[in-house]
Amino acid sequence: MEFGELKNDKTFVQKILNLDVALDDVDSAVERALCIKQETLTPEERVKLDIFLSYALNSLYFIHLKLQGNDVTEHPVKHELARVREAMLRQKQIHDKKTMMPRVNVPAATRFVKHSLWEQQEKKNGKQDSENGRGIKRKATQDN
Repeated sequence: MEFGELKNDKTFVQKILNLDVALDDVDSAVERALCIKQETLTPEERVKLDIFLSYALNSLYFIHLKLQGNDVTEHPVKHELARVREAMLRQKQIHDKKTMMPRVNVPAATRFVKHSLWEQQEKKNGKQDSENGRGIKRKATQDN
């Protein structure tokens, strides 16, 4: 890169070089995202990909406008970025709701129920077997 009169300003040169590296990284990420076959993705992955692409492209356009010296405070791209951020938050809420929701461990619940239903075994003479604490298991009734 040619910096002309600003080649002696080390902070400016470093910032421009960092911007160039960051743009190359974003370019490669967007290229990889565009090469993904949409048919192979789940609906949730498609939503994530679409949000990523929308945010990346709108951010790049926003940066382009800022670098050109345009006032972006009331530009439509700023509102679009806010809308995409809301979509990101909504997608994250939906993902968290699916993954954080408590799930019933059916085999463990079956074991709890199976082993908790028992009755004290009575001896033939009418006394209870309190020495070993064993009892007779009842069958769990299932209502269909």
